[in-house]
Amino acid sequence: MAANVGLAQSRLNTIQFLGPAALAILLGIMVQPRGAHVLFGLFALLLAAGVGRRDGWLDMVEPRGLLLVLLPAVGYLVLNSLWAPKPLAALGSAGLLLIYVLLAQAAVTAIDREDTRKLARCGNALVGALALGAAFVAFEGVTQQAILRTMLTRLPLLRPSEGGHVLVEGGVVTSIAEFLLKRNCTALLLCLWPALLVLATWKQRTRAVGVALALLGLTGIAVRAAHHDTSLLALMVSLPVFALACWRAEWVRRGLIATWLIATLLVVPIAQLAYGARLYTSPHVPSSGQARIILWGFTASEVSKSPWLGTGIGGAKAYFERHLRDAPQPPDHVYPLTTGPHAHDVYLQTWYELGLVGALLLLACGLGGLGWIGRQPAPVQPFALAGFAAAAVTAGLSWGLWQEWFQALLFLSMVLMRLASALSNRHNYGNGGVRGSS
Repeated sequence: MAANVGLAQSRLNTIQFLGPAALAILLGIMVQPRGAHVLFGLFALLLAAGVGRRDGWLDMVEPRGLLLVLLPAVGYLVLNSLWAPKPLAALGSAGLLLIYVLLAQAAVTAIDREDTRKLARCGNALVGALALGAAFVAFEGVTQQAILRTMLTRLPLLRPSEGGHVLVEGGVVTSIAEFLLKRNCTALLLCLWPALLVLATWKQRTRAVGVALALLGLTGIAVRAAHHDTSLLALMVSLPVFALACWRAEWVRRGLIATWLIATLLVVPIAQLAYGARLYTSPHVPSSGQARIILWGFTASEVSKSPWLGTGIGGAKAYFERHLRDAPQPPDHVYPLTTGPHAHDVYLQTWYELGLVGALLLLACGLGGLGWIGRQPAPVQPFALAGFAAAAVTAGLSWGLWQEWFQALLFLSMVLMRLASALSNRHNYGNGGVRGSS
């Protein structure tokens, strides 16, 4: 009897600890997304620890589900590193991706087997972290990052090493590059739709709707305050995707499948057409967009030199570093004819560095995700489709494929959506009614 009481108390303590720990980790990601590659690992291990100790860690990462979709891509990256400009660095990128895949698989396995109360604690922690994170980003955007400026003034060791990101006068940080806050917006957008799905499982419907509207509004304010056009566009695209999916989810899913096919297979001619049409001179396109059209057009023109297997991991950055000083810049160009330090388009970067083989693997990964969404019950699909759309837009316009923190955020968003879908399925169908968990 005493042993049973002790076991019950131990489980209760674990559940109570899980919520604050998850809140701290997720809020850390919202506030400092550049540390997402470490914090994602902590969050995945936090989810998986209990089940891993009980069922065995090897069982958590058996080849199934997520692993079956992503392991071929990791295998090709290892091979691709052989002809990369920096083979050891490329091999490190492939190895890091493998670690992310294993962590995500362990977390997903734990979600499928874990106690509902523990998942609910993590889900509620996500809602709290998103609210606090959005409030932080909104305040920092309005005040020119007053909190971060104060912190970096008092703790000089934390200042970014990159030149020009922080302006210091007399030992006081007076200005921080605005674009640093845009990473926070990406974290908010990728975590928004899983958080809203968690809210859909709350029993108090009026309260859940109120909190959901507040989260949407606060996220929108944060994105506007940080001036991140890509996150704003991702939000504007994902909202109608959600609304339409509430009406006809299968139609929306098929539309996203078609869009994914176009993005992964036709991005090269699309980039060439946009550059050939001189859209980079349009006054309706912001200067950052004009620069992207130029670097996309140039990168697309280089794909034909290595169309099948690509130039290797890191090829775009290597080209940029080699030709930055001698790259021509015609008078009507706001950006020289070269690649960027990162591609600003995952789909185009995949073609340039990984070739047709990489593009087909990326296509398979996206179709695998959309296939999983199609197997989910109706209450889950609108949120998952909106989250997929937000991630796809962000990947197509803002960041590079090998930015560690961005990869970690993408995997985190997948894990959080699986967690939220498990809560939704159990809420609607009971613990034995979870569907589509493979």
